[in-house]
Amino acid sequence: MPGYSQGATEGDVPSASSIPLPARSQIVDVSTDCASGGCWSLIDVRPPEGMTPADLARELGIDPQGKISGNLLDPRTIWLRGEQKGGILSIKADYWSSEWTP
Repeated sequence: MPGYSQGATEGDVPSASSIPLPARSQIVDVSTDCASGGCWSLIDVRPPEGMTPADLARELGIDPQGKISGNLLDPRTIWLRGEQKGGILSIKADYWSSEWTP
């Protein structure tokens, strides 16, 4: 599988706490969805006051896609994509995506 992250199993999903959100960001909803080949977390975040969802996406480096590299304790790479929904940034986090190429 092209986006397979070392050590991940099909049902694994990243937790909301694995995303380094800026102080005063508010997680308003977290859900998990699955399809053929893997599952992902959907994390809806209200940015801190004075920051737009687009600003938050840029700060997280997910404009249009970013990743959080694994480490010695957890070698799985987390792939992130963001989508603005009104005043909320909806973040899709998974271990299965491939790197986005324009």
